[in-house]
Amino acid sequence: TIPREVGYITSLEQIHLWGNNLVGSIPSTLSQLVKLHTLYLDKNHLDGEMADTFDKLENMKHLDLSGNRLRGHIPHGLGSLTNLRDLRLSNNFLTSTFPVSLISLSNLQTLLLDSNAISGTLPSLVGEMRSLVTIRIHENDMK
Repeated sequence: TIPREVGYITSLEQIHLWGNNLVGSIPSTLSQLVKLHTLYLDKNHLDGEMADTFDKLENMKHLDLSGNRLRGHIPHGLGSLTNLRDLRLSNNFLTSTFPVSLISLSNLQTLLLDSNAISGTLPSLVGEMRSLVTIRIHENDMK
């Protein structure tokens, strides 16, 4: 479990907790870590919904939540993280459509959404993501 008190260490810039068999949900207190630019919580057993925990983290550059048990929709607020370069949400149980808000992420270079249950179609606006180097959306329910 990630203690909610981690969100009170407001000087944190990086959190690397990947591959630790962590369980439970992602504490909403992480939204207070406004200096955070790197968050690796991949390869754990975190569950629940992503909620709007990350919307206020304007310095976020690297966000990896892949390989967990997260479900529900991908929050539209992620599209406000204009410094985001690397977004990895693969291998979860996310069920939304492709979040159009992500298209506004002009610095995004890596977008990994594969192995979820994302439905719908890939919006044509994805062509406007000029910085994108890698996109993986295979093994979803997209048409």
